[in-house]
Amino acid sequence: MKPLASEVDKLTQQIREQELVQSLVEESIAKGAIYEEIVLAELQKWAKTCGAEISYVGDENRPGDILIKLTSNSVVGIDITIILEARNRESQRWGRTKISRHLESAMARYEANCAIFLSHSNRGLGKDIGDFGQGECQYGFWVATHHDMINIAIQVLILRQQLTSQQTFNSQIDGTAIEFQVQQIESSLKHITQINTYLTETEKNSEGIREQAKALRKEIRSSLERITQAISKSNPQA
Repeated sequence: MKPLASEVDKLTQQIREQELVQSLVEESIAKGAIYEEIVLAELQKWAKTCGAEISYVGDENRPGDILIKLTSNSVVGIDITIILEARNRESQRWGRTKISRHLESAMARYEANCAIFLSHSNRGLGKDIGDFGQGECQYGFWVATHHDMINIAIQVLILRQQLTSQQTFNSQIDGTAIEFQVQQIESSLKHITQINTYLTETEKNSEGIREQAKALRKEIRSSLERITQAISKSNPQA
């Protein structure tokens, strides 16, 4: 009976190790600081292609985590400073009013003319934001979105700054044609929100399945422990 008891012990230990690893992963993802590091690394890689200056400025829980600077000498041809707030707290959905106030404070502090509120997923954004929300305050334009849309968020802000600059210094610009394209972009973003809403419902069902799997693992572990105890009782000298 010893080989059987040994195999049961090994299987029980494997299940415990898997649960521990999963717990550590979930805990790590939940920490905002780690998410900020992920975003910072991605932006630094992107910066090499366009000559942007990326700085980590997050401290003391104040608004603003990462500063993105592009000058008129860069590929975009304009001066633009974007302050980005990275958050990974899906239990706290931020709506338009709260995001606007938060970003306005960050823009004032870092003298930025644009801002991004970047949630790890759309579960951290309010219904009035959806997957991609836009706004404007006294300091400039802002965008609120989730990680999958970070590149689009940056491009939209650069585009808006370019349009503002062109309309100021170039009266020949075809504003009507450009506005039509902007509306097309916004329409596509709304469709993305609708699609992701459907996917969210699907994920909720998947979450239920994952919870059932966890419960089954718990039952298996409990059964394995009972088997081990039964084997030990039947072999008092083992």
